[in-house]
Amino acid sequence: MTPHPDTALLQAFVDGTLGEHTAVHVALHLDDCPLCANQVLQLDPLSQAFASVDDPVVPAALVGDVLAAAATPLAPVPWIELVVGTVLLAAAAASTMAAGGLVGWWSRARTLIEVLTSVTADVLAQPSVSVSLATSAVVLGAATLMLVRATGTSAQEAV
Repeated sequence: MTPHPDTALLQAFVDGTLGEHTAVHVALHLDDCPLCANQVLQLDPLSQAFASVDDPVVPAALVGDVLAAAATPLAPVPWIELVVGTVLLAAAAASTMAAGGLVGWWSRARTLIEVLTSVTADVLAQPSVSVSLATSAVVLGAATLMLVRATGTSAQEAV
């Protein structure tokens, strides 16, 4: 049986200041020695804090409430949010393209607006759309345009 580590060594283990080799040896000893493992629990301030607090009581209706909330359909996203988001994203993409080079920036911006308008129209056609889905669709449209720009393909080929 290995000798018990002193309190200073156990405190260094709790603090995480031991070297890897020594820490492994202390951890192996703690696996086999309930006396030292208990001492480490006493040295660890988080263990003391958790031990002094009662476990929270889970309300009996929690599971039913969560399942009911998950089954509730999402409210439709106001179309104005989609339009404003699309316009802002188009403006950001257009300014990014303009910064990348002034030659042909208007045609690239126009292509971006066409792609984003098409994606937004497709999203708005859905009966109930979450904000995250609408945002994903608009970002996908922007990513498509960036792919078009990077590869030199036409927007029709990319879509």
